[in-house]
Amino acid sequence: FLSLSRFRNLLVGIRSEDFPQCCMLRSALLFCFFLSFSGELCAGVGASGPKERRQKIGGFLSLTMTSPPDWSFTDPQGRFAITSTKGFRLPAILQQKIPPCRDVVILCHGYLANKDYGLMPVLAEQLPYNTVRFDFHGCGEAEGLEAWSYGGYVDEVDDDLRAMVLFLRSRGLNVRAIAGHSRGGNNVLIYAFRFDDVPEIINIAGRFDMSEGVIERFGDKMKLLGPEGPGFFEFEGGGATRKITQKCIDARLCIDMSKVKDLKGTQRVLTIHGTGDMTIPVKAAEKLRELIPTEKHSVQLIEGASHSFTDNPKHANEVVEAARKFLEEGDLAVRSPS
Repeated sequence: FLSLSRFRNLLVGIRSEDFPQCCMLRSALLFCFFLSFSGELCAGVGASGPKERRQKIGGFLSLTMTSPPDWSFTDPQGRFAITSTKGFRLPAILQQKIPPCRDVVILCHGYLANKDYGLMPVLAEQLPYNTVRFDFHGCGEAEGLEAWSYGGYVDEVDDDLRAMVLFLRSRGLNVRAIAGHSRGGNNVLIYAFRFDDVPEIINIAGRFDMSEGVIERFGDKMKLLGPEGPGFFEFEGGGATRKITQKCIDARLCIDMSKVKDLKGTQRVLTIHGTGDMTIPVKAAEKLRELIPTEKHSVQLIEGASHSFTDNPKHANEVVEAARKFLEEGDLAVRSPS
């Protein structure tokens, strides 16, 4: 373990007249300090990689790795793909910020969006953490359009998001957090109460009452699902024609978001919501505030922000800052002396 003060003293101790002979030493010291610092950053909540352990050194927690992370599953641009539980190809992008660190944050896009839309690339670019973002089935570049369902939140969680978590773990990586926007916010909360095995969850403008928003979105088309209609209707969205049936509406209505009150393995939850959100009103965040115990849940309201956040760069930056602060607080919580 190389502390900042020791690193500074060693580096300054190299005399300027000796620099030509010591440039390699300087480089080595810089590299060692980077690894030490990365280890501290990696000392986030709940690491579970198979080849890493945590230990106290000089009052601080540091991550010890017997081997560096293996990022060879991506191409040079960080692109890769996994196969969902139902056999659909799900394209993804790894954005590395700390290559020696095994910790990864998964980013989940919203309704009819994709991994390269809205907040997803903003978070990936600006968060100082390794991130993975991917397309849920039937969205973006992913396969599975025929299996997409308006009410298929649980399918997306069980078949897609779970597959990504397990894939990354199989590569020796630690999924320290999952963040999602809108429908993706619901998906990360559903993941938490169905699997409850990722330490940190970031819900950005997710819905609480799943009965809301259906009539508002589809209006009179809902009459086509009644006894006098054909039992379905179609609409264009996300670059494809999609079918709505009563079965998929019922699947959405059956989702009970109040189950988030019983989280155990999930250690910390952050909810971010805009007070100007007209798609999913801010009362959803207030309801979650009432249900999730305050010792593990914090709520960040962004004044005047819309549902997308990206229509105002200031609001998008506030989302990034809230997420960054939340994750850094997790780092500090683990590094603090007992």
